[in-house]
Amino acid sequence: MDLAELRRRLGSLENRLGQIATNDPDAEIDATTLRVIDALVGAARELMPDDPVLRQADDLFSPEAVESGQQVYAAQVRLIVGMVRDALPQPKRAPRIPPVGL
Repeated sequence: MDLAELRRRLGSLENRLGQIATNDPDAEIDATTLRVIDALVGAARELMPDDPVLRQADDLFSPEAVESGQQVYAAQVRLIVGMVRDALPQPKRAPRIPPVGL
């Protein structure tokens, strides 16, 4: 997955989690959903293995923790997903080419 696609998916996930948290502030995320989120965070980690934010994301939630009874709320995960997205490098833009005068 390239950087632009990862950024798009994380942004979409952040928006959806925001909608869930707005509708139900106590909405919990199940282990199956966390596996998908963990895959996206893992893709970010591969791009930036030394980033401290991405290293900490593992400690904040995991599918195994949920399976063992830890509650993980949509609002918490939204915050983490946003931090991961913000930690990604900005996409490179093509240089602006000035118009050529006639």
